[in-house]
Amino acid sequence: MPPSRSDIIAELEDTEREIRKLEGQLRHTTKDLDLLHSTLHQTPQLVYCELTPSLAILDSNEAFDHDYSSPRHLTSLLDNAWTSLDSEGETGTLEDELDVDGEPHSIEWTITRVLESGRLSRAILTGVDAMRTTTMAAADCLNDIQLFKMLDTFSAGAFWCAEIDGRFPNGARVVYCSKRIEDFYEIPAERICDDTAATWLEPVVPEHKEPTRRAFFDFISGHGEYDVTYRMKGPRSGTVRWVHAVGVRLDADGHRAAFGTVEDVTARVKASQLNAHLQFILDTIRDSLPDIIIMSDVRGFDSTGLTRPIFVTKSFETITGVPMNRVELNKDDDLNHVVDCFHPDEAAWALRRLKAFLAGKGPFCLQHRFVNIRTGEVSHMLTRASVVRDDAGRPVSTVIVSFNRTTEVQVQEVMRRTKFLFERMSDTIDDVFFIADPPNRVIQSHECAAETPSFEFVSTAALTLFGIAAEELCYDPRLWLAAVVREDRARVIEAITSFCNDALLDPTRAKAELTCFIEVDGVEKCILHKVRATVNRRGQPLKFIGSWTDISQLTRNEATLSLMKRQFDMISDNIETVYYMISTQVGCTTFKVLYANKFYETLTGRSREALYQRGSEEWDELVHPDDLVGVQESFYRAMQSAPWSFTYRIVAYGKVRHIINRRMSLTRSGNEVKAVGFIVDITDLVESQQRKNEAQAQMNRAQRLESLGVLAGGVAHEFGNMTAVVMGNADMALDLIGPDDVTAPLFQSIIDTCLKSSAFTSKLLAYSGKGLLQVVDINLTTLVLGMMDFIQASLPAGVKVNWKLSRERTLPCVKGDPSQLRQVVSIIVANGVEAIGTKPGHLTISTGHCQCKGRPCVYLSVADTGVGMDEGVRSHLFDPFVRKEGGKGLSLAAAHGIVSSHGGTVSVRSSLGEGAVFTVRLPCTSETHTTDLENGAGMMVA
Repeated sequence: MPPSRSDIIAELEDTEREIRKLEGQLRHTTKDLDLLHSTLHQTPQLVYCELTPSLAILDSNEAFDHDYSSPRHLTSLLDNAWTSLDSEGETGTLEDELDVDGEPHSIEWTITRVLESGRLSRAILTGVDAMRTTTMAAADCLNDIQLFKMLDTFSAGAFWCAEIDGRFPNGARVVYCSKRIEDFYEIPAERICDDTAATWLEPVVPEHKEPTRRAFFDFISGHGEYDVTYRMKGPRSGTVRWVHAVGVRLDADGHRAAFGTVEDVTARVKASQLNAHLQFILDTIRDSLPDIIIMSDVRGFDSTGLTRPIFVTKSFETITGVPMNRVELNKDDDLNHVVDCFHPDEAAWALRRLKAFLAGKGPFCLQHRFVNIRTGEVSHMLTRASVVRDDAGRPVSTVIVSFNRTTEVQVQEVMRRTKFLFERMSDTIDDVFFIADPPNRVIQSHECAAETPSFEFVSTAALTLFGIAAEELCYDPRLWLAAVVREDRARVIEAITSFCNDALLDPTRAKAELTCFIEVDGVEKCILHKVRATVNRRGQPLKFIGSWTDISQLTRNEATLSLMKRQFDMISDNIETVYYMISTQVGCTTFKVLYANKFYETLTGRSREALYQRGSEEWDELVHPDDLVGVQESFYRAMQSAPWSFTYRIVAYGKVRHIINRRMSLTRSGNEVKAVGFIVDITDLVESQQRKNEAQAQMNRAQRLESLGVLAGGVAHEFGNMTAVVMGNADMALDLIGPDDVTAPLFQSIIDTCLKSSAFTSKLLAYSGKGLLQVVDINLTTLVLGMMDFIQASLPAGVKVNWKLSRERTLPCVKGDPSQLRQVVSIIVANGVEAIGTKPGHLTISTGHCQCKGRPCVYLSVADTGVGMDEGVRSHLFDPFVRKEGGKGLSLAAAHGIVSSHGGTVSVRSSLGEGAVFTVRLPCTSETHTTDLENGAGMMVA
């Protein structure tokens, strides 16, 4: 807040009183200086003079005039002094040797520069004549003390004198102090004049004590000047005063002394501090006050029409744009610069009012506008002024204060527009909003129904919502609670009471939000009630702001939506199909998953949270590696159009699952594409189809093999009959001609060829299953053991056999032809050796019992470490005439035919590079003993 006119006048009067006080102190200081000047002239040991910058002598004492009466000595001294004055220091020293009256004199000079406004004003030279000091030192120094006492009697100043000698603890001893010294320091002279020369420091305040002590003893030791100002507190009276102490040091022929004065400058320091404080206030007002203050001298306004500005704040330039250099202080002003600042519509009458006021013809208080002459900015001002009159009632000075009300005017305009908008909003918005007064005390539980915040304002929509006019609610705020249905009323009252009490304790956090049902004209409505507290700058509740909103339709929509959501969740969570929604960018192969139903977790064994977080990265980990590239390429094409369907494999629970992914719809919004679709697990369908295809292939193969068997059997019988005739006739012809006949080899080759043909026809018959069988009980372990030597002898050097045969007594027997089963073993072992080739390897031959289609069986297994075979080779392995190089292609086909004729099966398990395992399974009998395979017992079956 800016200072008032009376405050400013009071401060100015205080300043005037302080100036008068300082003038009195100046007079006392002048007297002290006169005393010091007299001492310098009357002390024979001192040589003293004052010089101008041009080295003209302003003043000197008798000793100087005596010692430097010779022009030669004076010229030398002035030359040396000029050299000293050219230096930058405030003080300097100089030694001068001269002969006076035939006696040598050595003078040590101290030169002090006196500056005024930064320029050299004069120089003071004080010196000690060592010759004269030595002569006087021989006399009794009592005469000096008597001189000091005489000075103390006639002087109002405070001074002291000290002897400097190394025999004292601190290098000096005060030999005399004036009575004013005792008064200032409140210490007896006897204590001050002790050997320490430091007792006088006791009253000095702690913060000044050490700097003062250091300056004094540096001065005593000759290392600096002694000119200090410090504060002290009297130990008896507690009086606090500021003192200014100066000293001078005198050295001559080993005799050293110091002389000093102490001046009470308390009033001067306080006046300086007060003046600085007042100046700070004035500077702050001038530089920082946002309002304009102009103080003017108007004593000559009646005759000249001119004023003389005394004080103007800088805000005048800020608001009006008039430079401060156009408003010169303490110079006549014609007010033209003020006319330029007023708004053109107001300049004439405002100037007339101002001039009448300055002439003392009326008050001055008006609202007007200033226009910044540089920026054109308009400021709204409220200007008031007062007149200071003399004893005769004539105007002497004026104080004009102009307050900047621009912000206030703008706020009022905004408030006016806001009020208009507020009223229009109140009439058009369906929600009811209100402003209420907070309670001034905590509401007790038994007062809940009676204590309801009173409404200051309620919008007109209250009539539509409650059937109650806004004015009625402002008159009786409990009316709206009467509309609340009975089931909700107690809860609503309790919530409002709790909010009111919370607002008193912590208004910044207090708020309430509740829903309830009201009944108006037999119609039930659901309303949302919100209220919170606004606070003032002290954090106290100022008003309650709240609203009532009819959410009946919203409640019905939420209920419908909730029902639909529950139905959707019921369907989504129970169908055995993954339903999903994804989002991606145009041209992108990655996607985010927005939704997936619960069956995703059942199908994949992974959580939906991971799918939502990782999106396509999570799904790609599920896709079978062989299908991943195709799936990604298909996805990119699918995001261009819908619908889309793609079948591929995923790996879930460590097993391969077949799925079909159907994309149903796409929606586009800019670069974003959203799609929904289904994923159906078709693993069972695919496996069923595979089994159906395999069964169909097996049936076709069986039919083909049966046809081949019929053909092979017919061919074998017919070919066997023909070869039997040829071989019989050749044998008879060989008997007739004798072995020595030249044609005997020819007949023998015919017989050998027929025997080979007979073996081939036997294989054909075996494949067709129409060969002759000698059926006996056979133990497979016994059968294999009987072939062990034969098998070992037929193996190459690099092939070893591992025997894993079941015990003979525990292995059930089978019905079969031993020779044909031996042939089967030989064929399968030979096939394994062939697969191993020339590389080292081993065979594993094993027997045992197993279950085959629910009936007991025994098996013979031959595993090799050969090259293995792929699916294509395995599918035609037992087909006739499918052969490797060097064979006829009937061995494995014959083995398959023999096993089939025994009611058994042959299976093979193999992959490229992993060898092969051939397993023969035959139905077993209940017999577990071995049968003699050499006696030929059993049936012969065609």
